[in-house]
Amino acid sequence: MKRNLFAFVSLAIAFAIIFSFAQPAVSQVSAAQAQLNGIVKDQNGGVIVKATVTLRNQDTNHVVTAATNSDGYYILANVPPGNYELSAEYTGFAKSVQKDVVLRVAQVATIDIALKVAVATEVIEVKTDA
Repeated sequence: MKRNLFAFVSLAIAFAIIFSFAQPAVSQVSAAQAQLNGIVKDQNGGVIVKATVTLRNQDTNHVVTAATNSDGYYILANVPPGNYELSAEYTGFAKSVQKDVVLRVAQVATIDIALKVAVATEVIEVKTDA
């Protein structure tokens, strides 16, 4: 009985020591920064892999870019708070632009983007001589 009690107390002390040194999880966004993430899809809901997502500060012209992963997901972390223009583009699709995206201190914002298939335009110029 004493041996079981001793083993239990020893185990409890060991856990207490181990967990006293554990550090709390650090958030992905620092207190003075913001984060923007989302998914880039086509107009039918399919994800777009390797699309380029650009976030441009409209006041300072500072630009941050990211590419979507295999799930169409992008993340722009540690972005200074401000007023931004968000754009996304990929070959064969029309560029999407959203202005006045406001990011605040410690904000984690999600903006999903839908890209439309680009429409081919053709210009035919006809000249005649009189």
